[in-house]
Amino acid sequence: MIPLQSHDQFEALLNGENPIVMVKFGAVWCGPCKRIDKELLLGLSDKIVWYDCDIDENEETAAYCGIEKIPSFVAIVNGTPQPLFQSSDTQQVAMWMKAGFKKPA
Repeated sequence: MIPLQSHDQFEALLNGENPIVMVKFGAVWCGPCKRIDKELLLGLSDKIVWYDCDIDENEETAAYCGIEKIPSFVAIVNGTPQPLFQSSDTQQVAMWMKAGFKKPA
């Protein structure tokens, strides 16, 4: 995962240069964030460019995206942010991704 270090960097992701971008929001002190199996998620698709945003280091982007709980995920598809998904369950995140970033039933 590429560290997302500034809001300007986030805004550049909205230009649609990469068809699918995923931003994982978390913090180094967050236990549930540490339970996420990043390798499993990264292996689901080689078409997704992953970014990791530490909410303590990039508060502006976390606020912009409406992050209230971590870990949370925002998919950006062709420059358009999809609805926020919050879960510390890797399998739930994987199901959300496979469902096209729609909440699993």
